[in-house]
Amino acid sequence: MERTILVVDDEQRLAESLSALLREEGYEVDCAVGGREGLRKLQENPPNLVITDLRMPEVDGFQIMDYVSRNLPNTALIVITGHASTQSAIEAIHQRVADYLTKPFEFDYLVASIEKVFAQVEADELRRDMIRMISHDIKVPLNSIMGFAQFIVDKKTGEVSPKAAEYSEKIVLNSQRILGLLDNYLTHARAESGRLEIMPQPMSLEGATEEAVKLTAAEFHRKGISLDSSITRIGQWVNADEHLVFRALSNLLNNAAKYTPEGGWTRVCVEPVDDPQVGRAAELRVENSGPGIPAEELPHVFDKYRRSSSSRGIEGAGLGLYVVRHVAQAHGGYCKASSEPGKFTCFQLILPLEVKLAAGTYTPRPVRRE
Repeated sequence: MERTILVVDDEQRLAESLSALLREEGYEVDCAVGGREGLRKLQENPPNLVITDLRMPEVDGFQIMDYVSRNLPNTALIVITGHASTQSAIEAIHQRVADYLTKPFEFDYLVASIEKVFAQVEADELRRDMIRMISHDIKVPLNSIMGFAQFIVDKKTGEVSPKAAEYSEKIVLNSQRILGLLDNYLTHARAESGRLEIMPQPMSLEGATEEAVKLTAAEFHRKGISLDSSITRIGQWVNADEHLVFRALSNLLNNAAKYTPEGGWTRVCVEPVDDPQVGRAAELRVENSGPGIPAEELPHVFDKYRRSSSSRGIEGAGLGLYVVRHVAQAHGGYCKASSEPGKFTCFQLILPLEVKLAAGTYTPRPVRRE
């Protein structure tokens, strides 16, 4: 989760200096001089946390709190004030304020308070993610499994349906879909909490790609999609977490299977490359025909829950490409996307070959926009 903060204070020096100090702590911070500017910025780009003064001309901190309470239920609040009173403290409690600090305050105390707030925000977000996944993403394929299982054997006659093989295949496909959803959710939850464990070992990227292609081939066949693969021998083992890399490969292939129209094509390519960013690397490339992705949406395709405008009517939780990005970063690599609307889309996963990856915990780094 991106830790975004908006600092609102009518004292410009305080607002700017506090924002600068918080940026040094690794937060993504914007500042607003005065409540009116604060309201405007809240409307334009809501943050995860608002740190606001109380007494400000025109628009005060109480109005900021009221706006957040009414319109931004997932945004937290911290109040800082030089005019503390019992009445203002009570009002702050009514507005779900996470903390109430009086000026002057210790900066370390503010940082500790912010960390506590973000821990709660992230826990709430993970809970909402779980509810979303169970209520829709898992419920749909699970209902399909139950339905097809009932059709395999006729309850009255006890005879096996002539379409049993077809029903069994659909049960397997939906079971794989559920397992993939659960795996993506768990990987995303660990990345969000900074506890994505990396267990590297020598692995064959070519072998992992071939296995991922085999497991997704039935879905391509079902839609009449031509699936071609070109896997060049890398010439060495890749030191990587095999489970996470396989999850990323599967996500890219499942993404292509969803977005490639019936009768279209998908190509998978693995080859060694000399990459300007990471040096000697293995590149996995998945290309597919289809609606493509508009240029303005490309910078966001790896964001959580960001789905292309061309995805209407296509099932998906919006976590697959997000997981791909974190797996790539965890291995010292990166991923990128290119597209020509109406023609094709291409995703590339770049994994360095010469970096010695040690076992440990991957901490997501902030995503910087160009």
